[in-house]
Amino acid sequence: MAISNGTITPRQQGKKTRFNAQKQYKGVRYSKLFDTREDAQEWLDDLSYLGATDSQGNLTRKAKAAQMIIDEIDLARARNITPTLKDCINLFASECDTPSAGRYVDQLNRFEKLLSKPVNEITRLMFEMELDRIQEARGLTDGTRNRYQAAFSSLFKFLARHKDFKQYSLINPTKDVPRGKEGKGRMLFLEKDQQVQLLQACKDSGWNGLYLLIFLLLLSGSRRNEIARLRWENVDLKEGIIQLVKTKNGTDHAIRLPAGAVKMLKEWKISQPVSNWVFQHRADPRRPMTNFDHYWREAKEKANMPTELRVHDLRHTTASTMLQDGYSLEDIKATLNHKSVLMTNRYAHALNVKETVASRDIGFMQGAM
Repeated sequence: MAISNGTITPRQQGKKTRFNAQKQYKGVRYSKLFDTREDAQEWLDDLSYLGATDSQGNLTRKAKAAQMIIDEIDLARARNITPTLKDCINLFASECDTPSAGRYVDQLNRFEKLLSKPVNEITRLMFEMELDRIQEARGLTDGTRNRYQAAFSSLFKFLARHKDFKQYSLINPTKDVPRGKEGKGRMLFLEKDQQVQLLQACKDSGWNGLYLLIFLLLLSGSRRNEIARLRWENVDLKEGIIQLVKTKNGTDHAIRLPAGAVKMLKEWKISQPVSNWVFQHRADPRRPMTNFDHYWREAKEKANMPTELRVHDLRHTTASTMLQDGYSLEDIKATLNHKSVLMTNRYAHALNVKETVASRDIGFMQGAM
């Protein structure tokens, strides 16, 4: 039905008839559904005052009310085309190539109550409330809570640099959010028999890749995602070398593996679907299996490992085992790809290892052996 300030069109929705009111304003069509024709007519009557002014040229009260209706519709439309947090996380996952990206994506997806929010509407308060919920639900320490906050901040820094997001004038909602108090640094080491127990439990895991992944972490002392995100293109099975690219200290890191580890990798490759990833996702070979925490916790429990044992502690374990086996700090520095031997020296201090015995000249005792 045509009327002076718009149109009203009946719409059948099941057994119910609703009425779609439409009005053209400044070249844009605005519409809204109503249960009755009278309500639709009233809405159009309100909009008929758009742009009305008084004798002084100022917008009238009814004109301002009509403009508010238009503004609300414009805002709703903007929300519909603005990327959500989930959209932004997917973009971050596909384009960000920092070594921590995989872990950050896993953490960001925990912000479940914000995933469907337009990214430019996420406020500091919304972020803090959701972070509080995650910490309580997952029993996070303040230190781990800080890692989640860092992941969120990294996402917004990435978006701020992205050309497609300049238009949104994003404000990082983590800005000025207090960080939790970090606990004192601690290192947890597994003795050799504990490492064997853990690997045996990994063999019985619901994910058959856990054993090889944990084995390589214990063998090489590499960081979690350096192995979990390893690509076959960076594995030379003929020479027995794996190339870890874009590591945490900014350099590539090549590792020659013992023959037994190379044999395991060859057998693993044959048994798995074709994929770019050494450890492909169970449900989608196009993605790496970066989130294996469920299987890790099960293996820890079965092997009677300390509950606070983290995957990163396997790196500490590699260093401590090498120290006990007589490797020098320089050897361990090279293995773990530390920039400075000072970092490696922490392990010697943590184990209270005395280097003086290893450096003694024992030639005078040779005759008694």
